[in-house]
Amino acid sequence: MNGEVLRKAVELAGFCIKCGFCEPVCPTILAFKNSPVYGPRGRILLLREIYRGEFPLNERIRDPYYSCLNCKACYEVCPAEVDVGEISSEMKKLIQLKGLAHALSYVVRDVFQLYGNPLGVKVSNNEISEILPRRGKYTLFTGQLYQLMGYADRISSILDLLREHPSLLNVSTRSGLSSIFLKFKGASHAFIESILCISKLLRGRDVAYDPSADFYSGIFLYDLGFEEVFSEHAKKVFNELKERGITKVVTIDPHTTYALLSLYPRYVEGFDIDVTYYLELLDDLNLKVVGEISVAYQEPCYLVRHLRLSDIRSILESVKGLSLEKVRTSCCGGPIEYLYPERSRAIAKTRATELSAGGKDLFITACPVCMSNFRKIALDPLDISLFIYRNLS
Repeated sequence: MNGEVLRKAVELAGFCIKCGFCEPVCPTILAFKNSPVYGPRGRILLLREIYRGEFPLNERIRDPYYSCLNCKACYEVCPAEVDVGEISSEMKKLIQLKGLAHALSYVVRDVFQLYGNPLGVKVSNNEISEILPRRGKYTLFTGQLYQLMGYADRISSILDLLREHPSLLNVSTRSGLSSIFLKFKGASHAFIESILCISKLLRGRDVAYDPSADFYSGIFLYDLGFEEVFSEHAKKVFNELKERGITKVVTIDPHTTYALLSLYPRYVEGFDIDVTYYLELLDDLNLKVVGEISVAYQEPCYLVRHLRLSDIRSILESVKGLSLEKVRTSCCGGPIEYLYPERSRAIAKTRATELSAGGKDLFITACPVCMSNFRKIALDPLDISLFIYRNLS
């Protein structure tokens, strides 16, 4: 198994010509003080040394691959179309199979297996049920990411404590860490408000909601390299949806949408659930702003690069009186915040500067991960759903 994973990673890297076009666009290489091994080319060169037996499989190989954001910035500029994000995903599978992953990764896995989500918190969606009917052509599938990211600010302090005192990770997951998580009474209002706005925007569009058919997508488990755990969860989610007769789902965040559209079909034989990102159903919007406003918009990597969904920018560009600066897509750093908080926040600060976010009238995003990470550097992005809902004419 280990050899197969390594060979697949090497095969993916086979066409790299070491041109270096990827390095200037990689958010992590700068955040890790320009250390080459934290850039796309460095990750490929390290992989080749590992494959040839010139570099041992030990904990030193962990950070270069776990720090990869899988944002596809390198893939877009690579003349050979080498996908270093996919290579890093394969290497993370190998690293966790060898027992070399971060201790926090295994805590996430254990908490997920006990509680069904990586934070061990109880997610309540009763308010959505009051907005949307129980039956309809589509079924809203939140994937629980907005709900979970609402706890991120509060949990960060616990994670910082665990990093400072690694011995605490030896505490039983059942009686220790997860019981701390479960003490949180509710998520940040900004994230809950986003979900409710999305639900209101979908009202009257034949979209239903069944709380018993709404599960965490498992995307973070995949990102951490726990392929088998993710695969089993994807199969479980698929079976639960099919048992309820659900064939069409509407997703609300980029990561969940990517999981269901791109990953579930890889791991679930016969996966035939039709997946629609919610903004694709809102093609008849008439938005109007008062006066002239300037907007910074953080385009989610998973929407634009992975899924090629760029409708949000066109929605914003169509609004009269709204000034939207064209800035290349780049990651907020959020996907690595759990393991590398300081580096993640450094990436967020760089991105905020690129967007001139602090100098605009509005800062908008369409991703709860982006929203959470920018909040950690004292910015407060407005979710696209709130902007739309507040400016419907």
